[in-house]
Amino acid sequence: NDMSGYEIYFSTENPPATLVTTTAANASLHKVSVVSQTTYYWRVVAKDLEGNTADSGIFSFKVL
Repeated sequence: NDMSGYEIYFSTENPPATLVTTTAANASLHKVSVVSQTTYYWRVVAKDLEGNTADSGIFSFKVL
């Protein structure tokens, strides 16, 4: 119950190293631009009020 926010990483490189936003714990949407025939990678790092972090792992999708 002490979540402070999230870091969202998104890019065409694996692992995704581009930090696209840092959000509050109650945020649920962030828009990004994508290009067809491209694979994208993303991950989320959750942070709590004590400075602890948890990584979601890396996920991907391809825009057709």
